[in-house]
Amino acid sequence: MLKQIPETHKLCLYYNSTGKCDELKASIIKNVYRLTFINAELQEKQQCGELEKAQFLEHIENNKNEIPNTLKELSSQLLTVLSLTHDINKQLKGNIDFSLLETLNDVKDQMASLVFVGFLDNLSMDELRQYPRYLKGVLKRLDRLAGDANKDRMLRLQVQSLWDDYKKLLKKSGESLELREFRWMLEEFRVSLFAQDLGTAYPVSQKRLEKRFAEIKRST
Repeated sequence: MLKQIPETHKLCLYYNSTGKCDELKASIIKNVYRLTFINAELQEKQQCGELEKAQFLEHIENNKNEIPNTLKELSSQLLTVLSLTHDINKQLKGNIDFSLLETLNDVKDQMASLVFVGFLDNLSMDELRQYPRYLKGVLKRLDRLAGDANKDRMLRLQVQSLWDDYKKLLKKSGESLELREFRWMLEEFRVSLFAQDLGTAYPVSQKRLEKRFAEIKRST
């Protein structure tokens, strides 16, 4: 399948600041198989001890023709994601205005949680489809930063405490389905703050996130 990965040169070029080309190609192949064959129903059966070998082999047979489609979409989404990441990294490596240091550190922290070695491994295709909007939101934020740094700071403070609380709870308790959903709510909230014109997947606000986080924390 290595030779079937489209635009490998571009993918590796854009990934260069994150990791190695061979590592990326191996990740693409692994996740093509994962996204093609592993679904929630299959995982549930496996966890309950209800998945028999014959059922699994039948599932593989029924879905193997989807491999080319999965490879095509994954590679396409990934090319967009890595291209945008490349553009963001170029801006972050430019001349740094020390008055913007806190904001730039926030962006770096956000990017480190979105694109890293192995970031594909736990993403669903739908989650990956949201990445371009999140990354375009980062670029819009950086583009507007020089014009109104004070406004950016005021907006950042709305999400900063929520982001910090999320990371603390993740470190303490590990990832859960609820905390994972909250993590994507934070990305949607960032879009609503810094790039409202891109739209969000669902309604988000500081109040909604604070309420949801309190619920998650009580249940942890």
